This record gives sequence, structure tokens and C-alpha cells, in this order.
Amino acid sequence: MLAERGYVAFALDMYGQVDLPIDEAREQSRRLMADAALIRRRARAALDLLAAHAHCDATKLAAVGFCLGGIVALELARDRAPIRCAVGFHPGFMRPAGSATGPITAKVLLSLA
Repeated sequence: MLAERGYVAFALDMYGQVDLPIDEAREQSRRLMADAALIRRRARAALDLLAAHAHCDATKLAAVGFCLGGIVALELARDRAPIRCAVGFHPGFMRPAGSATGPITAKVLLSLA
């Protein structure tokens, strides 16, 4: 839907595997939640790839995610990534271990329902 509206969109796969069984996906999620630095490394790599895209305006970046993806978007904001906003749809209130605690400069929108 974002691309249909003229935005450059990038879908990040935090697990890096195809057809991951649900039990293994849960374990991968637990591993990520135990290591905020790993989340940040993967998310920053994706953000860098997006920003380098020829049709992307790197001064107008945003992060949008659902569930774990919402947590990833918030981690980018906490890490002071060059994003203007972070949007999380039902990310819950869990915070990855080792998450940054400094001020957030990006705008944040959360939908907890």
C-alpha cells in the first residue's frame, strides 16, 4: 500500500529464513528480544539499504512494523536512527534486553489494539 502511494518501501525479514515453523519463529523472536544490539544491527542494515535506493529520499525515512516489527521500529527510534517517525502496530510493552534508554527524537505512533 505504501508503494502504491508513491513511497519506496522495504520489508525486512528479521529471521532470514523461508517457511519457518511457528515454534522456531517463536524461538527466533525470543533470541532477538534478548539482544537489542542484534535487532539494531539488522534494522540498521536494512535502513541503510533503503536509504541508498535511487528512488528513496534518505532525508524522509520512517519505520513501520507490526508486532515484532513494531518493536524493531521503536528500537530504531531509541537508537536515534535517521528516521523521522516510528510506527508500531500492536508492539506491546515488551522492550528488548539492552535497549537504548536515551531520548527519542523521531515522532512515535503506537497502536496497541
